[in-house]
Amino acid sequence: ELGHCLAYDNDGYVYVTGSATTATKFDYVTVKKHPTTGANVWPTPKYYNNSLVNKNDRAYAIAVDNDGNVYVTGASEGTKFDIATVKYNSVGEQKWVARYNNVPTNKNDIAYAIAVSPDGGKVYVAGESESANKADAIVVAYDATNGSELWTGRYNNNLLNKADRAYDIAVDVVTGDVVVAGETETATKLDYLIVRYDQDGGLLWSRTYNGPASKGDQ
Repeated sequence: ELGHCLAYDNDGYVYVTGSATTATKFDYVTVKKHPTTGANVWPTPKYYNNSLVNKNDRAYAIAVDNDGNVYVTGASEGTKFDIATVKYNSVGEQKWVARYNNVPTNKNDIAYAIAVSPDGGKVYVAGESESANKADAIVVAYDATNGSELWTGRYNNNLLNKADRAYDIAVDVVTGDVVVAGETETATKLDYLIVRYDQDGGLLWSRTYNGPASKGDQ
């Protein structure tokens, strides 16, 4: 087993997600721990496997809303890797699974971060999505109740048309705006990348940062 991320709920319970080896592959695995004893609260760990192909599934991020619902996301192998986001309720019952595949290219899509809107109504995942020959920084918004896709934001540094990736995400508690941070590839190096969207997916602004040495910034 390999743990990648953890979160707390309002009562202090701890949730950990990552990957577990099952037979010859990896599956998502998520556990809920008691805050003082560390004992498992759910009787069994919660696994996710894309049973259609039965290949590798790796969870990289987790979030918990104010009602104790748990959301995990990462990369799930189909033909290539897709973003797979899973919702469990507070007692560990799986409520839905949402998969994102950039259909025109059908290449790798991976989520590294997840956040829930302040009202608990939306879930946002962020990561990278390959287009023809590179990666774009991506945000996918879902309805938290049923997992339906609401909007997708893709960032591509069109001046260079190289790789862009989002590694973290936050939601503004006042405006509901979504902000992601990561990296953007220039001609010779990487720079910081920050992109802000409104709650409906409209791009508000993007910024990059190049440090004084003009070398790699991630």
